[in-house]
Amino acid sequence: SGTAGQSSRVIVSMHQMDENWELVVQDNGQGLPDSFDVPTSHSLGLRIVDMLSQQLRGRLEYQSTDKGAEFRLLFPRDVSDE
Repeated sequence: SGTAGQSSRVIVSMHQMDENWELVVQDNGQGLPDSFDVPTSHSLGLRIVDMLSQQLRGRLEYQSTDKGAEFRLLFPRDVSDE
């Protein structure tokens, strides 16, 4: 659920940034635990996103704030085979 007194919310956005795409997923939940680490996560969804970022030659970033969690997947606009 969302933070105290708020309903849960997830925002998904995608932006073109120079030579990259940026996919952002944010929520207004409790955030991530201090020990959170995508590669060792037991979440199948996060492991799939991590593998996708590698396939796209991208970078997965995440942060936790008092306003929730935010994940950013940055990858090149041209992901064709070289």
